[in-house]
Amino acid sequence: MNKRLKLLLAIVSIVLSMVMVLGLCACKGGETTVRRKKKKVVIVKKPSSSQTDDTSSEEETEEDDYEYEEEEEEEVVEEEKPKSLYEVDLEEKVFNPLNEQMGMAIYHFYQGEWDNLLADTFGTKEAEFLTYYRIKDIADLRALKEKNGLGWWLIGNPFPNRNTTEFKDGWTDSILRQAKAYKDAGVWDQLAGFETEEICMAVTQEQFKTLTRWLRDNFPEKRIFACLSMYEVRGTAPAGFTIAPMSYDTYGYITDIGYDWYSHLDEKQYRDAVELMLSNMGRRNNVRVWFFPTSYKFSTATDEAFVTTHLNMMYDILLDQKNPGGLYLYTWMDFPTGIASLLDPNLGYQWNNWGRRIIEIGKEMRASSYRYDYSLYN
Repeated sequence: MNKRLKLLLAIVSIVLSMVMVLGLCACKGGETTVRRKKKKVVIVKKPSSSQTDDTSSEEETEEDDYEYEEEEEEEVVEEEKPKSLYEVDLEEKVFNPLNEQMGMAIYHFYQGEWDNLLADTFGTKEAEFLTYYRIKDIADLRALKEKNGLGWWLIGNPFPNRNTTEFKDGWTDSILRQAKAYKDAGVWDQLAGFETEEICMAVTQEQFKTLTRWLRDNFPEKRIFACLSMYEVRGTAPAGFTIAPMSYDTYGYITDIGYDWYSHLDEKQYRDAVELMLSNMGRRNNVRVWFFPTSYKFSTATDEAFVTTHLNMMYDILLDQKNPGGLYLYTWMDFPTGIASLLDPNLGYQWNNWGRRIIEIGKEMRASSYRYDYSLYN
């Protein structure tokens, strides 16, 4: 075989290798994988009409003694498993900018309840002034994606008793499975994070630390919101309860915090309680503070003037915080008489001036230029 032929065969071999590599194509986001093999080149020697002289050298062999044939291979298509009904083609995850803003929420309230009952009365839909909502399933988060809102996932007591830091059987699997469903459905970015409600009335400080550390370790991109009672802020307890004082060790994984106190209009006491809470937890720079305006009729003396004054006071204190989280109005349902009843046009309360002030403040927060500084987050 002469040198030119050897060189030609080497080039063909290299080309074939490149074709084999480039010919495998996986279709992104599709439901099938397609693999193609290109044409294969076969080199064969032409039959000789006469015997070659024994004295002829290998270098004297001509290229014309060879010819080239092509063989076509069939296209191979492999079907993938069908997708889940909830699965979507996820784009690169983008941080939801709503997480940088302060906003308004209503306790014991789910999407659509305002719109169904009060949108016509006030000429305002809930998406115009509310930012945060309690969520319970994929449908809630999908709706929030449409109205540009964020959801809180309420976390209850995951421990079987106060004597262990081991979670209840199956609890972590249930949380991880639900989180995966939200991710597969493409609505994970509508979840602000996890919320606990006066949970240290039921669990020990070490249990609370264990819970919040597990949430932070498994979902580091999500916020953890602790709503406290004044017992938890002060480290005191009613009969039958044991509550240790707050500390950095216990609340080190919290990103959002607030306390609920509804019964008076003494602004200094509320401001002092904020200072006590932040001092006890040992953190100020990277935690957002929430306030809970009285939004229910808790006694016969509670009137529209009281709840309006309380709302404005909580808003003023919120705006004075380095990192304002928002206002969480308590409550929509009747405990004993909540927002739904107090604003219902078919009932006798109709505290509509207060209702209009709620809407006004909510819109102001949605339009505010304030943005939380995430460089403080660790």
